[in-house]
Amino acid sequence: YRLPAVAKIGETEYKSLADAVAAVPAENPTIVTIDLVSDVALKAAEALKINKNKVILNGNKHTITLDETDSSLEQYLEDGTSKKYGSFTMIKVTGTDVVFKDITLDSKDYRGVGLVVTDNGGTFENVDFEGKGSAHYYSAAKGLLKFKKCIINTCGYAVHSDGNACQIEIEDCDIHGWSSFGSSVTSATIKNSRFFASEDKHNGTLAC
Repeated sequence: YRLPAVAKIGETEYKSLADAVAAVPAENPTIVTIDLVSDVALKAAEALKINKNKVILNGNKHTITLDETDSSLEQYLEDGTSKKYGSFTMIKVTGTDVVFKDITLDSKDYRGVGLVVTDNGGTFENVDFEGKGSAHYYSAAKGLLKFKKCIINTCGYAVHSDGNACQIEIEDCDIHGWSSFGSSVTSATIKNSRFFASEDKHNGTLAC
């Protein structure tokens, strides 16, 4: 039995997103596009690490979500009224010039972090961030963080950045959740976007 491919680089198929990322050369001189060919379910304890440069992750309208057959997810469910955040991260980006497009990232009802951008910024276009009862999406980076035509729908942090010399650009987005930009953010440009209060304890919209 052959496991079906979940991603492709050109005509080469990969059984996991991690395998596709690993196939990108460490010293990559050109842009490499990883195309999703199906939905992907990640285990909470195994964050997808995008540590290569000049990578475009083209979702082709597919979804990256959590593997609900993973028994460890139970610890990240809401506990009565305490609403504890778990410690897992779905996707961690440390590469430079990384682009996400035409994709849904859905952490469902589990308390964790959907996306962390730690170093060099990134671009997100036509990305739907979901995690209505649960996850917050945290971006702490230097460089440019650009969101265009995105929907961010969380009950915690939506776009939060306190990275060194970070610039924020948000255009044509609907953002549900708490967004905040620290004093080290050098500029924030917001165009034609709407911010909505979350239902969580971070019941605000935007703070700079």
